[in-house]
Amino acid sequence: MAEAELAAHGLHPVSIAHGDAQDAQAAHLIYEWVPQLAEETGPVHARVGGNDYTTVVFATAEAAATFTAAARAAAPTWWKITPTAQPVWR
Repeated sequence: MAEAELAAHGLHPVSIAHGDAQDAQAAHLIYEWVPQLAEETGPVHARVGGNDYTTVVFATAEAAATFTAAARAAAPTWWKITPTAQPVWR
């Protein structure tokens, strides 16, 4: 339901299930690289997350698609990146 509600408002979520930061490199990727990539891709409507996931909501479908492609190309292979408002773990 969340994706349909966001889409009705012209918003496009991308969630990353990345797990907890286990070392400095993972912390850098999660807390610095992901937000920077999102801002560079923009326009960002919102960014939320927990210890083990990040969801970015973009104002355009193009920004969401560009962010998704860039994140998938550079993120660790075990990160699950989906066009959803909630992370998908499997």
